[in-house]
Amino acid sequence: LSAQVNRSASQGKGGGSNEALDSILQSLSFLKNLMLSVLILVIFYFLGRFIANRIVRKLQEAKGDSLFPDMEALVYRFSVFGSLFVGFSVVLQFIFGVDFLQVVGFFGLGISLAFKDMLSNVIAGAVIIIQNRIRIGDFIRVEKIMGKVLEIQSRVTILKSIDNAQILIPNSV
Repeated sequence: LSAQVNRSASQGKGGGSNEALDSILQSLSFLKNLMLSVLILVIFYFLGRFIANRIVRKLQEAKGDSLFPDMEALVYRFSVFGSLFVGFSVVLQFIFGVDFLQVVGFFGLGISLAFKDMLSNVIAGAVIIIQNRIRIGDFIRVEKIMGKVLEIQSRVTILKSIDNAQILIPNSV
């Protein structure tokens, strides 16, 4: 009976130290997961830059020096952000246990709502550039605005109006 009392007394004293040890182990586990997450995101960032460099190099070989600077920036943004999205999804799924489809759905909804106008302008800009129906130097009318096309960018077209003002027209218009 005295052995049982001594054992239960020693367990009572050690319980507080077990809680402190558990707390320290949880903190270390969180720090390990955080450091691993940052490492994964850095790796995917550089992977996105590597992919963007390869794509831009191939586009420059195909088109020569006529590659628009906005197109180059667009390739970099999509490659790096796409790679970071995949890296973020990997971090959430494997380290924090969040389902990949939930992450894709969440980001898809957020991106579609936040960038709806910008994406429509970028897509319209790509269509304008590919169709080649509007060229620099053409005189065009867009709604109530008339002017000479100075530049066609990925999101906007710059016109010079009759009164020499530069007007930015979203490509979706």
